[in-house]
Amino acid sequence: MVSNPFVMKKNRIFSNTISGALVLLLIGFGSAPACTTFVLRGNNHVYFGRNFDWDSEDALVIVNPRGIQKNALVLPGTAAVKWTSKYGSLTFNSAGWDMPTGGMNEKGLVVEDMWLTETQCPKPDARPGINPLQWMQYQLDNFSTVDEVLASDKNIRVDSGGLPIPIH
Repeated sequence: MVSNPFVMKKNRIFSNTISGALVLLLIGFGSAPACTTFVLRGNNHVYFGRNFDWDSEDALVIVNPRGIQKNALVLPGTAAVKWTSKYGSLTFNSAGWDMPTGGMNEKGLVVEDMWLTETQCPKPDARPGINPLQWMQYQLDNFSTVDEVLASDKNIRVDSGGLPIPIH
């Protein structure tokens, strides 16, 4: 069997990401402050704000262009979501490229993560999977409204790789 270096590198990156997330989760068990996200509307403007109530090291603000082909990072043997970005976006990424903790696309759609200990990902089924952070990038890349985001659930499934990742 011939090894594909690209697949091996992709699996190593995914394993490192999952390992890092697991370490963060283990450190984070105990009491955690609540995050806050809010929207204010007035004078024909929409104002959005959020806080990030846990320590985070370096992070990147990334400009994500349209027309980029992408594949979800999921465990080997899991069908992965594949897509081409329809919209450009600006994201805040502390876990790596295409793994935002929040952002906004050119149509004004905003997606942010928040901590919810009770979060449970759907059980594996016929839908292709996508990890929780890339799910946010997928939504920013493909949709302009909340209704479109909600409708996408019938086509894709958030897949945490079996790890208890309590973000929603």
